[in-house]
This record gives sequence, C-alpha cells and structure tokens, in this order.
Amino acid sequence: AKKAKAQAFLAENMNRLAQTLDFEEEYRPLNLNFGLLDESFDIYQHQNDREKIHLYEMGSGANWVSCHIALFLSFLRYFATQEKSPMPLIMFFDQPSQVYFPQGNYEDGSASQADLVAVNNMYQTIFDEINSIGKDVGILPQIIIVDHVDGSSLESKDEFEKYVRCCWRNDNGLI
Repeated sequence: AKKAKAQAFLAENMNRLAQTLDFEEEYRPLNLNFGLLDESFDIYQHQNDREKIHLYEMGSGANWVSCHIALFLSFLRYFATQEKSPMPLIMFFDQPSQVYFPQGNYEDGSASQADLVAVNNMYQTIFDEINSIGKDVGILPQIIIVDHVDGSSLESKDEFEKYVRCCWRNDNGLI
C-alpha cells in the first residue's frame, strides 16, 4: 500500500512538473509514471491505447532530461513530505542544459530562441519546485547544479543569479 501511494504521488507530481518542461508534442498529453510497484524503476509514458512508452523510446535528449528532472524533483518532494525521512534534501544535477547546448557555447548567439526558452523553463521549474517544497515543509532543499549556462541569456536571469554561489571559470576551477 505504501509503494502504491508513493508511485501515485510521484506520477502526479511528475506530470505537474512536466507541464512546464520541454517535451515533444507527440508525447502530450503527458502521463508519466515510475515503475515502483513492479520494481522495474522505469520511467514511462502511458499514451492513448499504447502500452508503455519507456524513456529509451521517447526520442530526443530534451524529453529524457525533462523526465529525469521531473522524476528527481518529485522524489525530493516525496522525501521532504515524509515524517522522519532518512533522505537528505539535497539534489545534484550535472549539466542539465547540455542537450540544448552540446558544445557548451550558447553565448555566441548560435543558440536558438526555442533552446533558450526550454532552458529557462527548466531552471524556472527547478527554482519554483524547491521554493514550493521549502514553503510546504519549512526546509529549503539544497540543489547543486554544475552547468556551463551562466544565466545571462535567460529570462529568469535575476533569479538564476540569486542562486549562483560560485562561478568556476577563468582559472577558478572546481577541482
């Protein structure tokens, strides 16, 4: 019963978050799920009369990163709402914008407007969700993101800057 409740929670939250993330039109309306009950631990989409469309069948890298962000933020929310949860409220994302800027160079004006909008929406979804979790449970989760995006080209650049703690550029290395 606990697994069924957790799976339903994750699916509902994933689908709520996915509304603001970049998915190809063919996967809309979204009906994302996570295989917790069957212990497959697969991310999949129920679509029309088809069985399951698994993550590896969902086309582009943009769909994949959107699924992962929706799932992992949903896990973060799930554990944050559990009384005496053993899970720390920390999330780490490594270069989530890479599917949009594979060479890491978006500052030269070569990035499409659609890619900038998708990355902006991705970051805004992350910001909104951690702030919502903080408001709901009284503890603001810590999100660590290493990315080559500096936020200067994003619509949400002011909020982006608010979260930046260190810039690892110009001879200032992480390692």
